[in-house]
Amino acid sequence: MVRRQAERLVATLARRAPVDPPAVELSLAEEARIYAGFHGVSLEVTGGPDRLRLPRPPLERILDNLFSNFAGNGGTPVSLHLVRDAGCVRAVFRQDTAPALPPARLFEPLASSRPDGTGLGLHQARLAARGLGGDLIAHCRETGIDFVLTLPAP
Repeated sequence: MVRRQAERLVATLARRAPVDPPAVELSLAEEARIYAGFHGVSLEVTGGPDRLRLPRPPLERILDNLFSNFAGNGGTPVSLHLVRDAGCVRAVFRQDTAPALPPARLFEPLASSRPDGTGLGLHQARLAARGLGGDLIAHCRETGIDFVLTLPAP
């Protein structure tokens, strides 16, 4: 019963018309540091440049959900490497702790390995990235995971 209600909620949220907040210039590294600190995750940033012109709320949703996931996955340090090419900024978030879920289920709505998890965070983060014209994908390694966030850049 609860699962059915949650699935309906996910479907309803997916159908909602997006509100278009204004685009602002921001630094992906600075925004990532804010969310890393909020979630108590150590972050090392390399590469650049990282200036973007995007609406802030979708980027906040992406970073909040990513760092919540990192914190729940042992809270081990995260490295962020930024590369700008072909009209986009690619951000590789690397954590040296393997995910608790199988890779195929990481972005699946309602899939969670935590008893207090909703299983919506990474799904919402990917939807937000795609809504901005980018994407969020995961690459599992033997010793951890890389999340690759690609966003359009002017």
